[in-house]
Amino acid sequence: MNYYKHHIGDYAGKTAHLSLLEHGAYLLLLQHYYATERPLPDDLRALARIIRADGKAEAAAIRRVLDQFWTLTDDGWINERAVEEIERAAAQRDTNRELGKRGGRPRKTESVNQPKTESVSEWKPKHNPTPDSNTPVTNTLTEREGGYVPGTRRKSGPERYRDAVAVADEYARNAIATELESGLQRTHEVAISPGVDGAMVEPGRIRAAVG
Repeated sequence: MNYYKHHIGDYAGKTAHLSLLEHGAYLLLLQHYYATERPLPDDLRALARIIRADGKAEAAAIRRVLDQFWTLTDDGWINERAVEEIERAAAQRDTNRELGKRGGRPRKTESVNQPKTESVSEWKPKHNPTPDSNTPVTNTLTEREGGYVPGTRRKSGPERYRDAVAVADEYARNAIATELESGLQRTHEVAISPGVDGAMVEPGRIRAAVG
């Protein structure tokens, strides 16, 4: 480990009785333990060389802190608090490695240690395809003259004016044709005008009144 948490309150509460020399020996032993993540050798001379201790006083300080804060095992000296911190750091490294494989931190609802399970039935959205731009838009409504039907392009003012004029012209042509047809079917009018030699008949005139 290149980094470890040093809890000042916990440390001060357990080491308030140590001398300046003992504080130095204890902290240097802890740093070596965290850096190697291995038990310290059960050899006082080797430990003195590791923390660069010189003289009997410094060697005695090493022995005192070992007896108070370290436990001797078959592999060497261990510190229980340091063991917990090293194990916690190792677990965090495994978690970070797993997150790296997945591409980053998981969401709050996703656990890192639990594999992601897939449901038997997957929800599928309703198929609602986007209409093709080349497909004409159909409308069931009837377009009124000059009006606007939803779903169609709104006509411009000049276009609506031309449509209205065309409708008016068609109406006028139909009305004129109806009047002409009705006028041709009327009875000819005969006008009798008195002449010098006698009565003279004047042919009637066809009248076709156009309203």
